[in-house]
Amino acid sequence: GRIDTLHSAVLLEKFKTLQEELVQRNKIASYYTQHLQSDFVTPVTLEGNEHVFSLYCLQHDDRDLVLQGLKKQNVPHAVYYPKCIHEQPAYQYLGYSLGDFPQAEKVTQKIFSIPMHPWLTQKEQDQVISALKGMPHSNRRVRMKPWHAFYTQETMDLVQEMYKEDFLAFHY
Repeated sequence: GRIDTLHSAVLLEKFKTLQEELVQRNKIASYYTQHLQSDFVTPVTLEGNEHVFSLYCLQHDDRDLVLQGLKKQNVPHAVYYPKCIHEQPAYQYLGYSLGDFPQAEKVTQKIFSIPMHPWLTQKEQDQVISALKGMPHSNRRVRMKPWHAFYTQETMDLVQEMYKEDFLAFHY
């Protein structure tokens, strides 16, 4: 669709700070990962790629327990994708059912997001980390393979060729 003049003007101004904001998001993401990777599954970015970190998602086997703890400590959090696409009513006509996409279904039960924006202060980042580190962890996490590890090199080469410069290293 088209955007109106007002939205165009706002976006043109936003472009002036976009690169700076992306750099800051990556710094925050690195800091989060450095402090949380021993207790949670953290995002993985392939070497030679960049991530925009519009969200910073973690995975944990006891997600509900973690979210309860974050809520008690007033730490913002969200579950943006509570169901897989094939579980959504709009896609039922495709005929997929539970079990058809076991990896996606597994991740959907574990994934959640913590605060991420380029204006997070060091103090705010430390508060989020402290809240997460201070929770009982019923089981230490095992480093999961990044999503690309489930595909053959031939498939990865094909995907990278299709998207060339626009290829992003998604971490799910």
